[in-house]
Amino acid sequence: MSEIAAQAQEATIEEAQATASPAEAQNTEIEPGPVPYVRFKEVNQELSEIRKQLKSLKDAEAKARRAAEDTEKQHLEEQGKFKDLYEAALGKQQAAEAEATRLRLEALKAQVAAKVGLPVALAARLQGEDESAIEQDAKLLLASLPRQTLTNDASAGTAGGGTAAPSMTEADIQEFAARMGVDPKFVKPEMFKLPVKGK
Repeated sequence: MSEIAAQAQEATIEEAQATASPAEAQNTEIEPGPVPYVRFKEVNQELSEIRKQLKSLKDAEAKARRAAEDTEKQHLEEQGKFKDLYEAALGKQQAAEAEATRLRLEALKAQVAAKVGLPVALAARLQGEDESAIEQDAKLLLASLPRQTLTNDASAGTAGGGTAAPSMTEADIQEFAARMGVDPKFVKPEMFKLPVKGK
């Protein structure tokens, strides 16, 4: 029996060794000795180069980030300038459209004034936005003006007794030319009918 017990004991030892974990197996291995200086120096140089590369990558990343921020800032500034330019151009366009509308309205007022027989000097006083409203206002204004009947007949100035109509003196011609802003040589007394007193 003792032989069987010894064989069983050996079998359990072999099983225990076979089922041992890798960590336990490493503990049984020999630990490495000191690192040779040449290898230590190589590893330190590699580490130094990796640190330099890492620093240059970080610097490049920071530089790229600053460049992107500057580009974005410049882009926003340009957008602001374009916006200002657009608003200025839009303002000019609106001013030009308003001026064109004003000129069209003035021309329409002058046309309507001539059509209804209103003096051109009064055309600017007409109110309205379209031709029919302006024409209606022109007719109202014309109706409110006093009526004068003037003739251009110089011989109509003789009153029953055969006296001639008064004529313009040289001083009258000078005064009239100064008021009208014309040269006196263009003022002819026969062009005007002077009112006769007593009629």
